[in-house]
Amino acid sequence: MHDPIGLSTRSTWMTEYLDSTCRNDASLARRLLSRFDIDEETLDYSEMTAAIREKARFEVMADYPDIDKVEGLIDPVFELKQQKETVGLSEGDVSYLYKSLVIHSGVTLEFICKWIVENYRVKRMHDLPDYRDQRYKAEEATSQLLTRSGLKKNQIQDVLQVDLKKLKNAAKGKNSSCRALLAAMFISFADYPHHPMKQLLDKPWLFSDIYKLSHDRDTAAHGELDDDHKLVRFEKRSALNAAKTVDGFLKILFRGLAQRV
Repeated sequence: MHDPIGLSTRSTWMTEYLDSTCRNDASLARRLLSRFDIDEETLDYSEMTAAIREKARFEVMADYPDIDKVEGLIDPVFELKQQKETVGLSEGDVSYLYKSLVIHSGVTLEFICKWIVENYRVKRMHDLPDYRDQRYKAEEATSQLLTRSGLKKNQIQDVLQVDLKKLKNAAKGKNSSCRALLAAMFISFADYPHHPMKQLLDKPWLFSDIYKLSHDRDTAAHGELDDDHKLVRFEKRSALNAAKTVDGFLKILFRGLAQRV
């Protein structure tokens, strides 16, 4: 059971229901809290959950000391850390755990990209392709913007693997796909000489892994089928690599943010 007491905010209704139930059932609250490594009989439910959240915060900050710079990031990164540890210790055929880790890695990457796009807005929105443009015109316009941002030809090809009709919404910080958010982020490089993610362009292996993760997340979340019409299964190595990709992305972000200070 990952995150049963609201460390993650992705299921607000569940958090509220569980909190309400535990406040009215002390035995349930105690059984639930016993799953965590905090042995303190004198704390009530509210105090105990606050202690657990603080413990989670310190665990995450041990890996990413500057994580408080990105509001709301502690929760998904803590859950990612927990799932990664579970997968690392797993034995036998537990493909459902691998799939879960791939999905959550993709969700966390999307969360980070949305924060970046919201804090480093594309300044020349009028240069973005119009949703009514034909595909080849939209690709040409986007390719020019990405070239201006310093991307190489092969990197541009990866970025263009996106529904360009979603690009403007992504650039505005609205709900969009991870790949649309990535495209908006790369386009914004031209507007910010010291954009914190620019170092990503010098790490082609990580660049490729990020796009692989974005596709793998979609495959896992949508239950896509392989050539034999069976559900695509993920191996342990690929699941752990998904989490490693997010870790690499985060390290570039925090290193870039620190250099701007």
